[in-house]
Amino acid sequence: MYDVPRPAAERPPFATTGGADFGGRLEFWLPRRRDAVREARRRLRDLMAVCEPWDRSTAGHFAEDGCLVLSELAANAVVHARGRGGRVHFRLRYGAPGLLVEVSDPDDGCGPGGVPRVAEEFPEGGRGLEIVGALAAAWGWLPRAAGAGKTVWALIAPPAAAGGAEG
Repeated sequence: MYDVPRPAAERPPFATTGGADFGGRLEFWLPRRRDAVREARRRLRDLMAVCEPWDRSTAGHFAEDGCLVLSELAANAVVHARGRGGRVHFRLRYGAPGLLVEVSDPDDGCGPGGVPRVAEEFPEGGRGLEIVGALAAAWGWLPRAAGAGKTVWALIAPPAAAGGAEG
């Protein structure tokens, strides 16, 4: 039996509007449909293909781990979020701190880890946040302005700094 891991913090370990050396950024909206998860992964891979501050192996690390984390956060936003909004907002940034993945949805309810649940022994789903917790150096969530949903974020550290991830 597994509990959903609690986020490490409510905000990224650096300011979301600055204060970190991010070399690249990609921001986009997708409809709240299941195929949005695949499209978000494609856009992350495209971003990493032109990633300048890192060598190929580091960009590959970000693309692989980042795609898994992005898939889990996007799937949660698409499948489980409640609210009127028909779109999900994605923000991907990379640079010295690593790869920051942010997924915003219209659900203004409690964020991940707000209500612990126990997964069945062989569930079809329910392990997504365990994957996020295992791959991210840090992750969390915060409400969006004026109760317009929430943003779940995860920081994928460069390979040399990875390994001490908590979550």
